[in-house]
Amino acid sequence: MRPKDALEPTKQDGVVYKIPCECGKVYIGETGRAMQDRIKEHDRDIRLARTQTSAVSEHTNETDTNDQKAQQPTNHKADL
Repeated sequence: MRPKDALEPTKQDGVVYKIPCECGKVYIGETGRAMQDRIKEHDRDIRLARTQTSAVSEHTNETDTNDQKAQQPTNHKADL
């Protein structure tokens, strides 16, 4: 009997995942779908500034806005 081939971590569903930010904070998420799909959604939400559907996008948008108001370079980019 041979065990099933292991799936790549990004293709697994029902996982807990971590997205680090350059500011030092870390987002911990959980999804029942494929992780690669959820990460793509976070990336799209950041690009489109959709803060209602992604806490990662909300953090990136809020901190980038605060950095721009202070006229300092941004240091808040999620490492997707």
